[in-house]
Amino acid sequence: MKGLDLSAISVLVTERHQHMRGVMCDILRQFRVGTVTPTLSTADAFAHFSEHGADLIISDWSPQVNVLDLVQRVRHDPLSRDFYAPVIAVTAFCDLESVCLARDAGIHEFLAKPFTAQHLYCRIRSIVEQPRLFIRLDSYFGPDRRRRMDWAGVERRAHANRAQSERRSKKIPVKPERRGTKIANSRSGHREAQAA
Repeated sequence: MKGLDLSAISVLVTERHQHMRGVMCDILRQFRVGTVTPTLSTADAFAHFSEHGADLIISDWSPQVNVLDLVQRVRHDPLSRDFYAPVIAVTAFCDLESVCLARDAGIHEFLAKPFTAQHLYCRIRSIVEQPRLFIRLDSYFGPDRRRRMDWAGVERRAHANRAQSERRSKKIPVKPERRGTKIANSRSGHREAQAA
């Protein structure tokens, strides 16, 4: 699984079970992720995120670890370092209702347990190579839920991370150097690797 240069990004991992947390962190280190920070709970994860930030959040979703609450805090809490941080939910809840809940909460990718290293890599690659615009509505703020952007009709959605958006005009207190820089560098490294 060569291609992406993930050496400059930081990943925050939330998993209650020590063994699974270790496996996920080991897989990420095999991908040569620059910084991997493990946490036990969503409270610990948000405390770390609000202080240090992260380029990517990977969180378990179980009865003991509610990734939906974490995503809501990342997207809306004034202490959040980056409202636009990508989130991957890892869960055994694979029914359509759970997938829809995750999507509607603002989660970027959904990974069903059990998973392989290749499955995780594919989710990370999707975030890096196909970044999604963010939508801001009264009832939703998160990545555009449409996977394909081949809509031929009139665009009625307000994309929060396009030029002239509220983020670009500094109405949302986000550290401008945090989001996108390292992910974009990973993407350009991948393109260079493909060209070679």
